[in-house]
Amino acid sequence: MLQRIASLYFSYVSPRLKRLSPIGTGPVWRSDSLPWLAVVERAHADISDEFNHWICDGHRVPDKEDLAPGTTSHYGPERWELLHLLLCGERIDQVAPHFPKTMAALSEIPDIRTVMFSRLPPERKHIPRHRDGESGTLRLHLGLKVPSQGVCQIEIAGQPLAWSVGEAFVMDVGANEHEVRKDADEERIILIADFLHPLPFWAAWLQRLFYSAHVGLQAKAMLQSAYARLSEVPKA
Repeated sequence: MLQRIASLYFSYVSPRLKRLSPIGTGPVWRSDSLPWLAVVERAHADISDEFNHWICDGHRVPDKEDLAPGTTSHYGPERWELLHLLLCGERIDQVAPHFPKTMAALSEIPDIRTVMFSRLPPERKHIPRHRDGESGTLRLHLGLKVPSQGVCQIEIAGQPLAWSVGEAFVMDVGANEHEVRKDADEERIILIADFLHPLPFWAAWLQRLFYSAHVGLQAKAMLQSAYARLSEVPKA
């Protein structure tokens, strides 16, 4: 019953409550609206170093299809690698301990829910237009490695945003369609963090309650199981 109510809440109530947010409805925010973004930006070198150490130590960065088999075709068939540290408020124990500086920098974000690295390999050029499920969250992108030539950007609600190393911005990807394009034959690596859209205290309480019921216990369990399996695979 609570899950059904939560679904109705995010379909009909949450979009209206966003109008009461102290930071407005976006769809894009930068450090002038969210001062803690500057803290995250200053940590970008440490965050990038920890990701590079993960790779150099022979750990895997799973493809989206490894994490959620049979559910990712709408994102396109090419490889798109994701590495979660935090998932819907729960740490990924196989990964998070390897990223202490990253987790420390992101502790500045209020009501943080999910943290992951997103890597587009050199051959991946496009993520089709889509809208993520509405869950009352906003999404931070922090550039870590960006091709030096050509277009490398996300377009949200008709607004193109190019990634730059060490720069962060926040988007409402639940309420707005977005699409990714990368022209160069180079990889793109960013850090992603989802957090609850700031609301007045009485509405924030409802949002936390319904988020817990809405995010999908089955999907969360599937991803946790996927990381448990991947941890048993020998290093590359």
